[in-house]
Amino acid sequence: MKKVHQLSALTLAVTSVLTASVAADQTSRTNGMRDNTPSLTAIQNATIITEPGKSIENATLVIENGTVQSIERNNRAPAGAKVIDGTGYTIYPGFIDPYGSYGIKASAEQERSDAPIYNNEREGGNAANDAIHSQKRWFSEFKTNSDDAKKWVSQGFTSVQSANLDGIFQGRAVTVSLADKIPNDVIYQSEAKHFGSFDKGSSQQQYPSSLMGSIALVRQTLSDANWYENSYGKQSHNQPVEFNAALDSLTDIESTGIVFKVSDEKSLLRADDVLDQFDVPSIYVGSGYEYSRLEAVKNAGSDLILPLDFPAAPEVGDVDGHLDVDLAKLRHWERAPSNPAMLAEAGVNFALTLHDLEKSESFWPNLRKAVKHGLSEDKALAALTTVPAKIAGVEDKVGKLAQGYMADFVMVKGNLFEDGTIQSVWLQGEENELVSRDKVDFVGTYTIDWNDRDVEISIKPGPVLTGEVNVGEQSSGLRNVQSGTESLSFVADLDIEPAGSWRFKLVPEAQQTFAVTAVSPAGEEVTLQAQMDAPEGATETPEEGSQVEYVSELTFPNVAYGLDGLPERQDVLIRNVTVWTATDDGILEETDVLVRNGEFAAIGDNLSAPSGVTEIDGAGMHLTPGIIDEHSHIAIEGGVNEGSEAVTSEVRIGDVVNPDDIHIYRSLAGGTTMAQLLHGSANPI
Repeated sequence: MKKVHQLSALTLAVTSVLTASVAADQTSRTNGMRDNTPSLTAIQNATIITEPGKSIENATLVIENGTVQSIERNNRAPAGAKVIDGTGYTIYPGFIDPYGSYGIKASAEQERSDAPIYNNEREGGNAANDAIHSQKRWFSEFKTNSDDAKKWVSQGFTSVQSANLDGIFQGRAVTVSLADKIPNDVIYQSEAKHFGSFDKGSSQQQYPSSLMGSIALVRQTLSDANWYENSYGKQSHNQPVEFNAALDSLTDIESTGIVFKVSDEKSLLRADDVLDQFDVPSIYVGSGYEYSRLEAVKNAGSDLILPLDFPAAPEVGDVDGHLDVDLAKLRHWERAPSNPAMLAEAGVNFALTLHDLEKSESFWPNLRKAVKHGLSEDKALAALTTVPAKIAGVEDKVGKLAQGYMADFVMVKGNLFEDGTIQSVWLQGEENELVSRDKVDFVGTYTIDWNDRDVEISIKPGPVLTGEVNVGEQSSGLRNVQSGTESLSFVADLDIEPAGSWRFKLVPEAQQTFAVTAVSPAGEEVTLQAQMDAPEGATETPEEGSQVEYVSELTFPNVAYGLDGLPERQDVLIRNVTVWTATDDGILEETDVLVRNGEFAAIGDNLSAPSGVTEIDGAGMHLTPGIIDEHSHIAIEGGVNEGSEAVTSEVRIGDVVNPDDIHIYRSLAGGTTMAQLLHGSANPI
């Protein structure tokens, strides 16, 4: 018996080791034991922005085990902490992108079949239409990817609300940290908002093929979800109601809400109209045109997510180039950077996203442009932190720097909203250094006393440093400017004997004092000393209160021949006009017609003019009823037909009327005052 007991103990020991090994493989990228040593770091002497509008000067940020332990106003570091000198740095909460696809495998592109596809393959309780993926829970397919994360991290982002951006109902997003860890350690919100759009994406089905079809599919799906919630488990048409995972996942959308991508401000209002019918809280990924219908967008009452993909200046380099640029495009090019500021001024909350940017590197130049167009720095920071944190359902974890929050933050040299540089991005307390803190910042202005001649050298910031040297009234640009961790070198043409190209090298000696080696065109070395007169980050900034001036008008609609605003209804009295009544009264000569509140109030002779009525002399003119076009296709956007199936009686032209269509105004010019907008002849019904 004793031997059996010893064998059992040995078996248990081996089993314990194997179990520990398997557990380690399931929770760690590394082989062997995990390092759970507590990490305690203190960043001293920094300016800490705890949240938009709140900052603490000369403070210490203490982080431990990936979370914020405290913010010390007395600038003291706890015993045993690794101390980092944050002098000259500003620490912001980590930025959050509420609309992305990080870590989610995109749908494979497929060639469209030559034969029509009317039905999708039914599997796993999916919807009957392949553009509906609402059953997807994207946390289950999420994988971290350090290479892909660089796109966000390089711009200061620390977390993303992510989904596969494919289809009309795209499923529940997942909000994750960009830290390079296993998915289990970086998921902040496993079931975030639903995502959606009017674009059917990779679906191979014919339906929908138009904007009105997409809107109808949204309406029908939400209606079906309501029906399903009350009917599943019961009988329908004498048989049990089928299980439908897609509809089942939408039964609580009134509480979870949806992030919905739109292509323009009109589609935003269309989506809002449909979603409001089902009490679905909505957040819209905007188009940048919201400023052109600001009041209507504001009245929608939804938060927005704004891409910063401002249009480039139109190409007008050749003689005829301007002929291909219409006024609407010119106006949008000029006004697009003002869109965030105008929304903020109107009281609309919004977050910012990298989505739609061809290059992530253009994010900060575009955001700084938006600031120059009137967006306040506090609103810009809120759009990167507190607002997206709430949208992504993680406002209790990130978006602020406070005790217990994740240690996701950004260290910046200078003012990030002017010309500051992101030095490092901290993800769950681990630093991702973009620019070494050991690297000397040479940006500034230097003076050199060179044989009783004052020489001034200015170094300006940018992706590549630039600058100039001034000797008296002569100025020369710097060439081959190279900045290392310990020295700065450049070439400049000087009128100092011997005149020509001088080579320089600056090495820091003490606080704002630099040793200078200058090599003449003849190869002789001169040793000098330079004093930095201006602190790092010196740059020209706009004067306080200065605003961008616009050349263009903002009209309604914002195209050529647009008006200052919607026309107001007028009361008019038209006198002495020939009236074609289109009734049994026939034609009435020299008659007066009174129009009040949009209706014919009186027709007769010598009518009295009520107070405030505009009088028009109609002598020699004819007045007829407005022409009615009973079969028209004007002002229809996104397709006149839903021609994908024979019977599409559910689609509505009223969903896709375009009030900006120039044909409305051309019809008015021809006397048409009403039109019945019909589908074409693509379907029997």
